[in-house]
Amino acid sequence: MDFLISLLLVGIFGGLVGFIFWYYNIKFNNKETLFGPWGGIGVGILGAAIGFFYLSPFINWLVINPLNINFVAAFFGALILLWVGIKVNPYNH
Repeated sequence: MDFLISLLLVGIFGGLVGFIFWYYNIKFNNKETLFGPWGGIGVGILGAAIGFFYLSPFINWLVINPLNINFVAAFFGALILLWVGIKVNPYNH
């Protein structure tokens, strides 16, 4: 049960990071994520999950919360995947 709660919280966090990333790029960089805000949220959730699973062993010392969720790994996973999504979007060239 703890795993499902952790995964749900990482998904919510990734969606929030994806939406903020989309809003920042529209407002200040004039770049669009693929499929607009829904694409940013989806890629943010996927990137946060990937970062949570694959980056957590490397930066596990940053977990200082009672939920035992590495939000730093989830944040960097979402940010890296969103940045790649901006770079490969054909509408931004």
